Amino acid sequence: WITNDTLAPLCDSATIQLASLEGGAEWTERLAFEVPANASRRIWRGTARDAADRVLLVRSAAFAPNRLLLAAVKDLALARDPGLRVDHVRAGAALRVTLSAERYALAVQLRSEDPELRFSDNHFDLAGGEQCVVTVTRNGGGEVRREAIEATSWNGRA
Repeated sequence: WITNDTLAPLCDSATIQLASLEGGAEWTERLAFEVPANASRRIWRGTARDAADRVLLVRSAAFAPNRLLLAAVKDLALARDPGLRVDHVRAGAALRVTLSAERYALAVQLRSEDPELRFSDNHFDLAGGEQCVVTVTRNGGGEVRREAIEATSWNGRA
């Protein structure tokens, strides 16, 4: 289902994927969708059996990534080390942090002891091969030090 709570129609596409927690996909389907203004529409219907080693992913430029875990978190076959990688690039006083994972990284979180840091995003999942770019700024300005930022996930640390 997609809910369009704007005053304009939403026309875009989405990729639905049954992915392995170890990386790779069992299958991938790309579909176009249209949702009128102030409406909700089911854009896909299918089945995915309960599986501790798979996750159903939905990706689109029109909305934030979504996932459906096919087992309870405690039962997921998550790698102890998701191969979480963190790269930092200076962008003026801000810092652009690119996080990537070799295997599924559940509940990736960026945090800092510095209460003045602001993250464009600080809590998300990464499937194997995916990356997320987060911009980190300092409230009131000033340079952001890369040492002040820690990246963790439910199943690993970077």
